[in-house]
Amino acid sequence: MAICLLIVRETRTAEVAIIAHPLVQEDSLDKKLLYNVYRGEVRSWDDGTKIKVWELGERGETRESFYDYIGIRPSRMKSLWMKQLLTGEGEPPAEAETQEEMIKNVMATPGSIGYVDKKLVGNGVKLLLLIDNKESKKPDK
Repeated sequence: MAICLLIVRETRTAEVAIIAHPLVQEDSLDKKLLYNVYRGEVRSWDDGTKIKVWELGERGETRESFYDYIGIRPSRMKSLWMKQLLTGEGEPPAEAETQEEMIKNVMATPGSIGYVDKKLVGNGVKLLLLIDNKESKKPDK
């Protein structure tokens, strides 16, 4: 008797929108800059405005797709943030418990950046990048 084992790898399908406060001067960003912003290596926008990074507290497809795209596990990123905190080199991002809270916080905080499911993006935030896990797309102007 043969036993068949089928392993199915989960495919992430969420389209993730990288959003910013509407007054952020940048119109788009690339993967490297996004990674460096979340890592805390880039702390201000080109015009000198301080970047306020928001992290999504709820686990789910959007969060996993974001971290898949930038190429690091959430647990590894968190350890980098803790190292910066302990050495006095920076602070971890502020945390939004839900995607709706993320949008409200990004809208209300000058210089801020965050990520949400594309379906939730509306007026009040600037769209900097769309991630569909196949490729990234710069927003249409």
